[in-house]
Amino acid sequence: MARKNNYTRNELINELLRFIEEYKVIPTVKSITHKGGFPSYYIYKKEFGSWENALNSINVTNMISKSYTKDELIAEIHRFISINGRQPLSSEMYQCNGYISLDYYYKMFGTWNQALIEAGIKPKLFQGYTKEILIKYLQDFVSKYDRIPTCKDFNEYKEYPNPSVFATYFGTWNNALKAAELSIHKSWHKNSEDDICSICGSITTSYWYLYKDNDIICSKCHDHKRDYYHGVTDPNSYIAIGIITEHVVYEVLGDCIKCNTKDNFNAPYDLISEKYGIINVKSAALIHRERNRISWNFEKKLAAKIPNVYICIGFDETKTEIQHVWIIPGNSKLVANRGITISLSRLERASEYEVDPTPYNTVYQNLDIYTLPEFRNLPRDIIDIKVPSIKYQEVC
Repeated sequence: MARKNNYTRNELINELLRFIEEYKVIPTVKSITHKGGFPSYYIYKKEFGSWENALNSINVTNMISKSYTKDELIAEIHRFISINGRQPLSSEMYQCNGYISLDYYYKMFGTWNQALIEAGIKPKLFQGYTKEILIKYLQDFVSKYDRIPTCKDFNEYKEYPNPSVFATYFGTWNNALKAAELSIHKSWHKNSEDDICSICGSITTSYWYLYKDNDIICSKCHDHKRDYYHGVTDPNSYIAIGIITEHVVYEVLGDCIKCNTKDNFNAPYDLISEKYGIINVKSAALIHRERNRISWNFEKKLAAKIPNVYICIGFDETKTEIQHVWIIPGNSKLVANRGITISLSRLERASEYEVDPTPYNTVYQNLDIYTLPEFRNLPRDIIDIKVPSIKYQEVC
């Protein structure tokens, strides 16, 4: 039955009663919208003010608070299997399909997979895993990366099982670490003089990460720079472009000290130059070429510290060539709260800060990223490179 838009109040009430009679459940916003042939939720909201008021019109509010026992919920799963000959998907467990709503399963079991396990069914996602196999994954991670993994690691490193698999078999992530005879991650604020980040020297953090041999890393170093720490930064990421352009400037100027090093890469600035003082390096690709509208947008955080100069590297649209370089004082009117935008109208104003891009582009075009610590452990047979100017050494 096709939906119409002009219902009277009595017609809307009758449609609710028809839904209950047909499906033997109280309709929800989702179920009445999902099931064809009934007025939409928005029509009820327009007439009654809210979905709750619409249900009150047929005196069913006392039925909404219905609860189910664990046995009843498990019986529903087996009823689905007996009808359909397979285990149900979570998306199929809704009242409009004639089954107890998925919300009740979450409330009782925590997750849908746990409900299946309680019903004696092995979720498809977890087939093929055992506790011994999962423990080996944890231990292999430690051997490869020289630190104890976190849930976030196993979400990001796709060669490892999803953390939900470990939660299903061990209850919690820390229980899995204990089973693998690894130290668990603890969350605490500084409580002794021994709690010092081994990379940046920080003495306070909301979360410490424990590496092998009790090597403690603060959350900031771990979360934002662990790829740097292990030399496996993604060369296609925007972080990589920042690293590369910083190195290009360092090479061209020839009188710089790097602020962001392995021992301290949380510095508020990038370089310190004898000639220019404190420097922050910014990079951006050309955008908005249509209708002669062009610009380079060099972003910065609102509360970022202001350096003596910004060295802004302007790439072409594909980042294969450095076309412009501007050395802009930190107190210039071109510097706004959230960065520097050099558009067609501002090119003339910015021209007083522009320098010859040729030496910068020469360094960029001939750069071998394996000489940089951030990329030192990358596989040398990568062929899917989004930045064409990055050069990879031939494998001997």
